[in-house]
Amino acid sequence: MPAEATLTEFPHPLTDRGGPSPEAEVAAVFRLVAARRPAATSLLEASEAAGTYLTQLGRRFEHVEVVTTAAAVGAAAHRALPSAAIHETAVEDLDLPRRFDVATALGTALATLPLSGLVSAVTVLARHLNPGGLLLIEPFWLPDHATRRSTDARTGRDEHGRTVSAVYQGAPRDGGHVVQRHALIADHDGVRHISDTRTLYAFGHADYATALAAAGCGMDFLPTGLAGRPLVVGVRR
Repeated sequence: MPAEATLTEFPHPLTDRGGPSPEAEVAAVFRLVAARRPAATSLLEASEAAGTYLTQLGRRFEHVEVVTTAAAVGAAAHRALPSAAIHETAVEDLDLPRRFDVATALGTALATLPLSGLVSAVTVLARHLNPGGLLLIEPFWLPDHATRRSTDARTGRDEHGRTVSAVYQGAPRDGGHVVQRHALIADHDGVRHISDTRTLYAFGHADYATALAAAGCGMDFLPTGLAGRPLVVGVRR
């Protein structure tokens, strides 16, 4: 019988954002790494929504480690990359003995943190990079996109064959975007409801530049660097 479902397992409009496929995202990451760090062999992935792209990342990098706060994401990452070390902890608390050529924080990996948390997380990720290493951060939202109310719905099947019908509602509040998520999940045992609420934050160019400078990194902002979506590129000095 599949493990108990949690909303972390299910992509939705406020975390997968539609658009390019995971394959397109991975291809964009690979192109950037090939251009700026062609000898890279190791990756530290900060993930709040493990996807099929992890399997492809494992084909490019000889050594991959994943950090996540969600047990369900850790389990999904282990299935995608059985050889990868999975660290179930907050990025801000990470303290590993090795250093990496590339660190990635895509999707909502850092979006649940307020500005002080972003600065701490960027500092920790940069500290785990080799000199000249790349830190790739996807701005989940830029501030002008985080002020509107939003609603959406999705229905589909997950990897366990469960049917999932989910609705989402988001609204700005106290500098963040409060997202309510509800899902009905149907399998052979019946139908059950799960829900959660979380707050996501938007940061601008100046916020990322300040955080990266404090972490000892230079910064490039690529408006369409991640398969058409914005990408912040930090380079460890």
